[in-house]
Amino acid sequence: MDDIRKITDPVRLHAIIEKLRESKKKLEVQLDLALRDELTGLVRRGRFHEIVEATITHGYIPTSLIFADLNGLKMFNDNYGHEAGDSLLVQFAGFLQDERKVLEQKGVTVVIGRMSGDEFVILLPYYSYDETCALMSVIKERLARRIFYIAGRITRIVAAMGAATIGENCSTALDLLHKADLAMYEDKNEMHNANILTTVLEI
Repeated sequence: MDDIRKITDPVRLHAIIEKLRESKKKLEVQLDLALRDELTGLVRRGRFHEIVEATITHGYIPTSLIFADLNGLKMFNDNYGHEAGDSLLVQFAGFLQDERKVLEQKGVTVVIGRMSGDEFVILLPYYSYDETCALMSVIKERLARRIFYIAGRITRIVAAMGAATIGENCSTALDLLHKADLAMYEDKNEMHNANILTTVLEI
């Protein structure tokens, strides 16, 4: 690449600048893809941790997190195959993205990530714990009404969820994730007691 500081021809200079801009855009796209989960397109675990840390460091307090875990994914995979299980994960991620779009239309900033197999997280800067719990209830109600189609059949997706909030019931990024995870398991136990156990594919 020529030393751009020594180029005096404006046409050539413009062409080089445009080429640099195109290269920058391609690199940004590649970086974005590298930081996203290949299956669902959501933010990867490591990158999500970085975003949580940055959110807290920049003083976006309160910041809340919803931790969601699908019920019975292993049983679903065993019964219908891993391809159907992957489709279930992709469609649940799509459902969460739809929820994100609704919130963003209201001016709410939302980051959604996939932590591991069937674990998902929703980051909500400037959301209080009470607001987050109310939102979580709405999301669960919408999920209960949502019909998914997997392997040509109607599927009901069931997920346990829990929330925690920086500035209210925890103070660090790790604590935020840990307490939201614990709250999710409490919800899962309640669902177990109520016999709401698995994601079901209906013939």
